[in-house]
Amino acid sequence: MILVWIRNVLAIFVIALVVYLWVSTRDSADAREAAQRRYDRDRPAMPRTEFIDREMLRYRSSFRARLIKSIFLLPILLAVILLYLANRT
Repeated sequence: MILVWIRNVLAIFVIALVVYLWVSTRDSADAREAAQRRYDRDRPAMPRTEFIDREMLRYRSSFRARLIKSIFLLPILLAVILLYLANRT
């Protein structure tokens, strides 16, 4: 019985990891492209790489980036809660 739970938790972990990596990589690439377009449009007085690095730092601290992290954390949290409830009864 416990082996089934361990297998399910590992499956949830692997699926959450794959989805998280795919979504975060894709969204980060989209944010970088948007920063490049913004640089080309606005032409600020700083070098291109510095501007894009600043925009990426702003993106990483954004609410959207934090929500993407929840893709990985929520299924693991739910699996732990289910394990606790299953072993409690």
